[in-house]
Amino acid sequence: TTWQQRFSEECDRLREQTAQLQREYDEQSCSFSDRLEKAESQNSEYLERWNILQTESGQKIDELTTKLQEYQQQLTEEVDE
Repeated sequence: TTWQQRFSEECDRLREQTAQLQREYDEQSCSFSDRLEKAESQNSEYLERWNILQTESGQKIDELTTKLQEYQQQLTEEVDE
């Protein structure tokens, strides 16, 4: 084989290798994009749940604080009697 033929074969090999690497890159890029989208969606759900739990726990604390104050008032009244 001549050097021109070897050069041509090497160019073909490199083109195929480049195409293969590009396909692999595209697949990984798509996969990472999908995973990122899923993670962002889950993060949004968790944040929403966190906010709901904060609100509910705040309401519960307020309820319990009110009850505690009522019981303290009753005890104070009973002691005063």
